[in-house]
Amino acid sequence: LSHTFQKPMVDLADILRTTLISAAKAIVDDGAIHKRPDQGTTATIVKILNSKAVITNVGDSRCYGLNKSDKLIRLTQDHGILDELLKKGQIPEKIAVKIDQAKKLEELEPSELSIFNQRNIVTNALSQYFDTDNIYFSDVLLKDFKILVLTSDGVHDNLTDEEIRTILLEQKSPKAAAKNLVDTAYKVSRSNSFRSKPDDITAVVLIL
Repeated sequence: LSHTFQKPMVDLADILRTTLISAAKAIVDDGAIHKRPDQGTTATIVKILNSKAVITNVGDSRCYGLNKSDKLIRLTQDHGILDELLKKGQIPEKIAVKIDQAKKLEELEPSELSIFNQRNIVTNALSQYFDTDNIYFSDVLLKDFKILVLTSDGVHDNLTDEEIRTILLEQKSPKAAAKNLVDTAYKVSRSNSFRSKPDDITAVVLIL
């Protein structure tokens, strides 16, 4: 990403795409050396450019924005079973949100529970199977948001969006907010919670 970013948005998208492709190649090469051919990872990148945040993602790591009305908005799409069904029109948005944010078994129908239990499956990742034509891009105006937060699935699978929002509002610094997100998600991952999912847990918080 060590380029001069005084270029049109289309060029920036190309730079971000090239960055992801280079990362995927490094992962595949490392896997070949260490005999881990199927290793891979998800990725979300946010580049602040003038008045905008340009966002790209592969897999199910996310970027959220907390707007001026303290509403938490997801700014990325997952390469996952749930978002794929939503994109294809096979489930309505209301049901997708219900599944993604469920806190109790009783909240879900059997078919919905089946989708919930597949939330660890990604349909694209930086790996030998990386589909370079299936990368999500978006951009938002910085003036519309107070905070941007990037999370790996270890955060947003263990915590609901409302729990993430509450933590962001309670903390007085980005460092404290990121630490609390990780610590709280870790506790849930080690508990008997319905959402409990041991996984890598990463959070980056940007105050705008």
